[in-house]
Amino acid sequence: MASLVGITEFLTETRRIGGRLKEKCSDFVVKEIDLKGCIAEITGKVFIKKEEEKVEIKEISEENAKKINEKIGQELGDKILALAQRISGGEYESILEIPSPDDKEERTKIHFTIKEFAPMLTSCTEKANNIIRIYSSKLAQSFNKRQKLNLDSRGAKKTPSKYIQFTLNKQNLDTAKALKILGKATGIKDKSFGIAGNKDKKALTSQNITAFANYLDKLQHAKLPENMQIGDFKYSDTELKIGDLKGNRFEIIIRHLTCQDESHISQLIETLKVKGFVNYFGLQRFGNSVENATHTIGLAILTKNYQKAVDIILGPRSVKNEDENRARVNWIAYHDVDRALQEFPIFCNIERTILEGMRKAGSSNAVLNGFMALTRNSRMLYAHAYQSYVWNQVTSFRLQMSQETLAGDLIQDLQDHVAYLTEENKKNYTIHDVVLPLPGSKILFPTNDAASVYTKVLSQDGISLQTFNELQKEMALTGSYRKIVVKPENLTWETVKLKENNVDEDSTDFGVKVAFDLPSSSYATVCLREIMGEEYIDN
Repeated sequence: MASLVGITEFLTETRRIGGRLKEKCSDFVVKEIDLKGCIAEITGKVFIKKEEEKVEIKEISEENAKKINEKIGQELGDKILALAQRISGGEYESILEIPSPDDKEERTKIHFTIKEFAPMLTSCTEKANNIIRIYSSKLAQSFNKRQKLNLDSRGAKKTPSKYIQFTLNKQNLDTAKALKILGKATGIKDKSFGIAGNKDKKALTSQNITAFANYLDKLQHAKLPENMQIGDFKYSDTELKIGDLKGNRFEIIIRHLTCQDESHISQLIETLKVKGFVNYFGLQRFGNSVENATHTIGLAILTKNYQKAVDIILGPRSVKNEDENRARVNWIAYHDVDRALQEFPIFCNIERTILEGMRKAGSSNAVLNGFMALTRNSRMLYAHAYQSYVWNQVTSFRLQMSQETLAGDLIQDLQDHVAYLTEENKKNYTIHDVVLPLPGSKILFPTNDAASVYTKVLSQDGISLQTFNELQKEMALTGSYRKIVVKPENLTWETVKLKENNVDEDSTDFGVKVAFDLPSSSYATVCLREIMGEEYIDN
């Protein structure tokens, strides 16, 4: 499938080591690196709250306490004095709620008594709940009534920050599935979680997650399956968005090598350090089957052929589950929404979401409404896959032209400014500085021969660059830039002896363990392709 999505070129011509990846989850470890360069992992640290401001509050004098009891009665007076005592003792957020008297004069008497003899306290009548709230006035001098009570707009307790951030460790789960499990365990909608990126399914992964701070207690007491853990909670002023990461740290074991010559392996890896690898979008970007590759769905969306897009998503593909396979065949044969909802297994989340949207819409634009029932991120995933497909094709052509910088190439600086190389300045840069655009409405194209490939690939698919300008705002593809060659950082390796399954206990296999860092959106499998070759099996 690699060549079908434009993955064809290597930076070196040499014998590669072959091998297999992801035979076990523990063979593929991924740890997110945040924007500050910190690696996501659960350290076991206790939750550290922000330091609260200390407030000095004077106690109510005995004389004033006596007058309070005289004015509003012993029972209510004692409750108010007890509240004042708790606040003076440091429980600054303590609140006393009492039934609001029907008589306005009685309510006024309570408020005036507190104001005159207990100035440390403030009171207000809440008509909606027919209560009088009494609380510390010292904490509320510059806030409105809701802020005085330290409540948010939903009446929930405020926290030092709007969000909390924590680390999620998972095994044999993709990120979307893990968040659904976490949401079900806590009663929190999975859409409420913020992430910087999606992590591999068949791997041991660690990544940062954000949620509203009011969910802290639910998350800390969540009962999760053995292949999921969360921890290292801390307050955060911002929510994580896709792309809010520096990159990922990988620790990977390669098994079943076809070349076990350590000197050759060392030479390959040293070359990888120096030259890097072609920064293709990996096969994960395009799905796991030719029949429903995500970029073909993206193309259908760009041409506004939503029926074709839905048919590719719901249609036949190579699957092991017999019920799912039958449902896919029957969808193409009958296009019966009710039947499909009965036949598609519950784990087919995307398919069932589309079908539910179609059933809800009835006959009015059913297919379009079914597709739009997907989250925006899911819909954009398909469109981005088509951009990635085009980018891979152009990158292969550009590297066939030369692995040196050329006039007309594009470079991008740290401030994201893009400029053209000229015959005069191209010698000041290397192939590692060159970027190519993902097609969109707001990007520059190279001015050398690589530019023609964009037009050629798009025209073969029946669209043009103008197509990206005509998209509705909700599906806008403005485009972006991506380096065509990347070097892994902090690359180390060692040979390891590995015990294999289904063999004698004394039998071992020779393998290689590599560790390295990659920037966000670069693929470890594509990096290792440079030393393993095209034939490696990514299980």
